[in-house]
Amino acid sequence: MKILDNERSYIETALANLSIQTNKAINEKCFKGFVVMLPDSDEYLAIHEKKSSNTAYKWVTSQPSSAVIYQRLIKARRVAQDKEGAIVAMIFEDTQQIYVVET
Repeated sequence: MKILDNERSYIETALANLSIQTNKAINEKCFKGFVVMLPDSDEYLAIHEKKSSNTAYKWVTSQPSSAVIYQRLIKARRVAQDKEGAIVAMIFEDTQQIYVVET
């Protein structure tokens, strides 16, 4: 996935923090995309369907692997702004673990 310039600083900061916290060399190849989450309840948006005047959301608890992954930060932000309390986070995955970092 090509990373846009306006997304790069978020990703680089997250990678630096993850490397310090985990004591592992986590690189840009581990970046999977952006997700929408409700941090207070540790819920991740698994389904988002917008039809005419209705929007359907399905949230899953503590399962970032089930979240809708957005390739672009701007798209994830648009979805998050429609739901009170929602934020955008980044997903990184190596062979052993999934990491979630708030933007």
